[in-house]
Formats: sequence, structure tokens, C-alpha cells
Amino acid sequence: MASGSAEAAPEAAKPVLLGKHNVTSGATSVGSSNSNGLEGHTHTKGKSGVAGLDFSKKKGTNGVYGQTYHGFGVFGIGIGGGNGVGAHSNTSGFNALFAVDSAPRGGCAILGQSKKGLALHVEGKVKMSTSSGLATVPAGQRTMQIPVAGMSASCKVFATIQRAQGGVHIEGAEPGEESFMLTLSAHPSAPLPVAWFVLE
Repeated sequence: MASGSAEAAPEAAKPVLLGKHNVTSGATSVGSSNSNGLEGHTHTKGKSGVAGLDFSKKKGTNGVYGQTYHGFGVFGIGIGGGNGVGAHSNTSGFNALFAVDSAPRGGCAILGQSKKGLALHVEGKVKMSTSSGLATVPAGQRTMQIPVAGMSASCKVFATIQRAQGGVHIEGAEPGEESFMLTLSAHPSAPLPVAWFVLE
């Protein structure tokens, strides 16, 4: 491990001093052709090997940014009881973890894999904004076409009546292209709310 000071480009610039607060108006780039570009280590509880802090008052900046062409933008491994990647938010209305898939033909924003454990473990409520909803079947109507953007005939539909009516139950929820057909066992005597959600 190097000690002392590391000189940043250009040569006329001040050196980067270890253990000191170094500030510059430009970027300091560190790279390697055979190993990691930059490594950070810590042995102190509550501290981080590498810390990225964003103090900008405008949206669109990042504390830590990772980019890759064939690997992972950010990769974490949990060893000896730790978590690979941790996320935390204490601001109402914001997310501890935010992922977006913008691939032109679709991909997966979050992929969970587990051979012997849980691929997904949720403590709390689950919200599916565009693949779930509440439909109200009008009185005297047995069937109702419910639109669902992006849905296909290979999807699975789950539906349940929210207010019981004697002799009326879900007879079918048939998936189709961009919608599914809800069918009741009998004509409801009053408007009937039905909750539904769709899985791929």
C-alpha cells in the first residue's frame, strides 16, 4: 500500500494528501490496467471502506455512481453475516432502493435468485401499481372486461370479491391481450367490488 502523497494530474496541481481533506474543482481519476482502479479499507465499526456523499441541493446527483458494459455497475458481497448491498431511507415518500429498467424490449429492474432460501422476502405491505386494482361490477352484470397495460394471454390473474353477496362468486378471470375477462357466477343485486392482481 502506498504511503505519503499521491500526485494528481496535471503535474502542477497540489498532491493528494493522505489523512487530509482534499478539495478540487475538477475530477481526480485513479485507474489500473491489471487490478482494481481504487480500493478502500476500514477496520472501524460504523465506517465504510469507500464512502460517497452527495451534498448537491439539486436532484439528479449521486453519492456513489457505478457503470459497466458487461458486469455489475455496483457489486456487493456479504461475508460472515453481512449483507451484500444495504439500502436505507429516512425521508417520507422516497425509496431505500430504486431500480429502473429502460431496455427497449423490456428487462428486469430487480432480479432475485436463491437456490435454497428466499428470492424475495417482504416485511410490510406490497404495492403493485399497474398490475393490480379494484374493479366494480355494476348491478345485474355478470361479466366485465378489465384493461391491464402490458398484459398477455400467458399471464395469471387472481381476483377476489371484496363485499360478499349471497350466491355470487368469481367464476372466472380469463387473461387476454391488454385485459382480462372477469365472470361472476350470478348477476349481482348491487355494485360488486372485486380486487385483482396479475402475475407474469
